[in-house]
Amino acid sequence: MAERTPPEERGALDVAARVVDTIASRAALGVPGVVRTPGRRGLPRVHSSQSGGRAVIGVEVTLAWPRPAAETSAAVRSLVAQEVLRLAGVRADRVDVAVVGWTGDGRGGRDR
Repeated sequence: MAERTPPEERGALDVAARVVDTIASRAALGVPGVVRTPGRRGLPRVHSSQSGGRAVIGVEVTLAWPRPAAETSAAVRSLVAQEVLRLAGVRADRVDVAVVGWTGDGRGGRDR
């Protein structure tokens, strides 16, 4: 059996920003009330920057009416940070959430 290399001597893993953005977008859609909008500039839209295994993430979302913006934004912020850490090993130092619109369908639930 081969000897294992100690963790401090192993190489580093660089996670592409696109991977973090995709994880964050899917996590945002997992929050009740966040609605996917189609089109060239579909939402949620995510932009992230990384350095040293840490990230700053910006998420733009549309909500189903009448979901409360503050409560839903807090849930998006939390789930995005958790999922990016769990799936990519990248710690989100900050997750900024901007609610850029509401849909008028009145369901207040998920729309995938």
